[in-house]
Amino acid sequence: MWTLRLIIIWSFLNRSIVIHRPVVQLVSDVAGGREIILLCVKVAKEDIAVRFYEEQHGNIVWEEYGEFQHTNVHKQVAISFRTPRYRTLEMEHPVMVNIQLKRPSDGATSEPLPFELTPLDSAKRKKRKPNT
Repeated sequence: MWTLRLIIIWSFLNRSIVIHRPVVQLVSDVAGGREIILLCVKVAKEDIAVRFYEEQHGNIVWEEYGEFQHTNVHKQVAISFRTPRYRTLEMEHPVMVNIQLKRPSDGATSEPLPFELTPLDSAKRKKRKPNT
């Protein structure tokens, strides 16, 4: 059985982090656990993190990291990871957060990309018919 996965392309050039815009919408539900594959260039498996965070009025109100092992970094060109759980599962509307690569050794980060977190029952709500 095949599993649908999001693919995002990122690259490290000249020790700076550059993001290639993905061709898919970046979305997961608030429970996390969605598998995503990042394509990248020259990523050191011991020195890379996938950061998710939410900002409100210039302050970071939530921050978590994608879950993966060093063995999930494939030949310095791909990272397979799972999205983190959001700070609350009780929400009625989608929330926009950011995703970015971070190099822990020197703190370098890529430009963030918007990432949508949806409520757990959002698929059910979309299928409901309005009462008449």
